[in-house]
Amino acid sequence: MNNIFADVTIPIDGDWPTTPTPPSSDSSAIPTIVAVAVIVIIAIVIDSIIIARTISKKNDKKPS
Repeated sequence: MNNIFADVTIPIDGDWPTTPTPPSSDSSAIPTIVAVAVIVIIAIVIDSIIIARTISKKNDKKPS
């Protein structure tokens, strides 16, 4: 067990060195968020086109 921790040194004054922490693995959520946002935008555009066509078809009809 002592061989495992042989390289570990504890500072005498208690001041631990500040080392930057590595980025967490949660950054993989960003591509998922972007993909969902793109799908929602495409769905909104398609719905808008369908609604615009429906309104234009209703406006072309003349009441008899």
